[in-house]
Amino acid sequence: MRPFLITLILAMPLFVCAAFAGGIDTLYYARVEPHVDDTGGYMKGPTVEVIYRIMKEAGNPLSPKALRFMPWGQALALAKTEKGKGIMTLIRTPEREKHFKWVGPIGHVSLGAWARISRHIEIASIQDLYEYRIAVVRHSALDYDFLQEWDSTPERVERVNSPKTQLNMLKEGRVDLVILNAQNVRKLFLLQGLDPDAYEQVWTFVNSDFYLALNRDTDDALVDALQAALDRLKTRRPGQSKSTFQWIYDSYQ
Repeated sequence: MRPFLITLILAMPLFVCAAFAGGIDTLYYARVEPHVDDTGGYMKGPTVEVIYRIMKEAGNPLSPKALRFMPWGQALALAKTEKGKGIMTLIRTPEREKHFKWVGPIGHVSLGAWARISRHIEIASIQDLYEYRIAVVRHSALDYDFLQEWDSTPERVERVNSPKTQLNMLKEGRVDLVILNAQNVRKLFLLQGLDPDAYEQVWTFVNSDFYLALNRDTDDALVDALQAALDRLKTRRPGQSKSTFQWIYDSYQ
């Protein structure tokens, strides 16, 4: 279990502060390790801790029951249209800007394609990816945002349930490339008994900050309170070697 904060929050009831006419009762997430991870039956990860903290400080505390896994396309649709809903880790793009209210940045993600070094795969443009078999986690942000166009050639894309399955397929030669978060990739390889130095990143899909994205009907006062709480968390206080925000993220390295 990570810092005792998670244990304390598990005892909290699901609660939306009545002070806000437009509060948050549900946050949808996709598994973006190490930021958001629900393996083992409980929520963990630096983004989870940060969100618990700022929601509580802003007067809208949430319990783990308020965090719900949802396929990315469905999560986007629900958070856009249903009051009280939001998404924990959404990249802020011009197309999405008008559909949500934003708090952040709350983390950073770098998604790339990885291959065996011995394969000598060179990717000069995204079109080159069409030549290879790729494994991506089903319903992940990358699956939804970056590979929808591949639906015309589904035999080239293997949608699987976990990074473990991705790496097993890569190890066995059933795919040429896997899409992973570069921030966590070395740990993932080691957990599967693979030598990280035998693999290389051959393409970067996105290297971007992500935000807490909230339904447009969310009370502006709550959005402002959340942003202020996050900004305080990122501020290094006198006597601190780093901010509490940085300490939380570093504790998961």
